[in-house]
Amino acid sequence: MINRWTSNDGDAFPVLRTSPTASCSSRTHKRLCYGERDRRPDNAQFISCYNTAKLIPEFTAYVVPPGALKNKLKLKSKPQWTSKPKQFRQDKGPCAPDQQSEHEDISKPANARDPYFCSRGHLAPKGAFDTPEERSLTYIMTNVAPQWQAFNGGNWAAVENAVKNYAKHVGRGVYVFTGTAGKTKYWQHGWRKTLKTSPRGPVVPRYFWKAVCDPHPEVRQSIFFIAENNVNDQSKKVVRSPSCFGKAMRHDKGVIKCKSISEAATGIKAGVPDFDPVNCGTAEKGKFLKQYLNFKTKL
Repeated sequence: MINRWTSNDGDAFPVLRTSPTASCSSRTHKRLCYGERDRRPDNAQFISCYNTAKLIPEFTAYVVPPGALKNKLKLKSKPQWTSKPKQFRQDKGPCAPDQQSEHEDISKPANARDPYFCSRGHLAPKGAFDTPEERSLTYIMTNVAPQWQAFNGGNWAAVENAVKNYAKHVGRGVYVFTGTAGKTKYWQHGWRKTLKTSPRGPVVPRYFWKAVCDPHPEVRQSIFFIAENNVNDQSKKVVRSPSCFGKAMRHDKGVIKCKSISEAATGIKAGVPDFDPVNCGTAEKGKFLKQYLNFKTKL
């Protein structure tokens, strides 16, 4: 999939200058690729760079389609997962990581007051896709990281919805990277420790980020969203600064900031993708998603 994003062959608008998989090459990284072969014979649905030390993805990459696939192919065999699974499954494929988290590692505590707990936050969200087969493929542990649920279902969901609604409105696919960065820390007995959702892991990331590009000649813009994974934040205070485009956001639902790709690459060590500076307009913070961003402020 990434080769197509960097190539001029069959794609008039290259999105990347270099492949991000080069940064996914350490001994604790695993490169993973997902998709129904009968439905997408020449292209993946999404990829994941999985960190086997943290037991969470470093990033995923995918194209948010404009709508349901028009060509309803007759699959050679019925997919194993055609609806929302009862629980997230581990990757059991030939390239599966030796170390990965389990469904029970990220679960709602019995005494949690909804929505104040760490949930399984999709990096490639199910809502980005249109068919039951493709949505069900996102329910895999190599595609999730512990995310504060008020944030996951709040303002982070608003960003994901904005991207999908934009793709539907303009009638073309939008290129997206979603990633994690850092580690959430807490104090115990005078020591700063890394927060995990179970004794074996996974690590709770400090940040979630999303880089989006529309390389179409009429747009050629990109934007980088980032927000702190605000674990234990139950504040209902509404803020406008330093939020994205000065939009009002309720604190416990996550305060989303947005930057240009160039600014993010120099100020944030979060694996920012090497978007094409011309086709993605990386020097400026794109405004193509601004009118689609509807952040949550109500109780």
